[in-house]
Amino acid sequence: KKKKKKLVDQAGPDGSPVWSPDGKTIAFNSGMGTETYFVNTEISTIPASGGKITCLTRSFDENARLMDWKKDGIYFTAYQGMSNHLFRLSPRNTAIKRLTPADNFMLQGVSLDRKGSTMAFTYVNADKYMELYHSPVNKFKPVKLTNFSDQIAKWTLATKEAISWKSTDGAEITGVLIKPADFDPEKKYPLFVIIHGGPTGISAPQKFDRYNTYYPIEQWAAKGAVFLE
Repeated sequence: KKKKKKLVDQAGPDGSPVWSPDGKTIAFNSGMGTETYFVNTEISTIPASGGKITCLTRSFDENARLMDWKKDGIYFTAYQGMSNHLFRLSPRNTAIKRLTPADNFMLQGVSLDRKGSTMAFTYVNADKYMELYHSPVNKFKPVKLTNFSDQIAKWTLATKEAISWKSTDGAEITGVLIKPADFDPEKKYPLFVIIHGGPTGISAPQKFDRYNTYYPIEQWAAKGAVFLE
């Protein structure tokens, strides 16, 4: 007769479980007992038979989104600034290594082969439209597999750049400034502000902005508007 056993029974969210390679431990995303939705999502482990919960990402000040567990470690994705990266976490000493380049790299989706030696992924940045790539995991060297950007090669698109300024309390705020392709710094332009949800959501410079799904950004930029996102 099959039986069910509750392994984790604490306040707040716990989910996205993955098995360790030896099947003895389960890793999962956790709020670690808090029901405050905007705190960092942690990666924790528990013996498959039940027992003590161990949080592995207390020193990592971002949302750690659990992805997979291979023999060389636990893989997860997380934002850093205006980038989204792939990381590997050692369950033995909680050391974390970033596996993708540091700046202007917005990882959109990623998967690993069985051994964890090769990654397939999509990414975008201010200069590149989303494409599919593959690369060795331990020595990032992407090979492009698709050419979807060919369909917009002849388009005249707005430029996207990250800008920073000081808030009233001195905190540094970063946003995305979207300008017409023929922007002239000596001229004045109407400014639209694109407000999105938070507090953990971010914007990033992208060749074809994701908010074009909701707003005619490129069309209005072509008519002389500037956007702050």
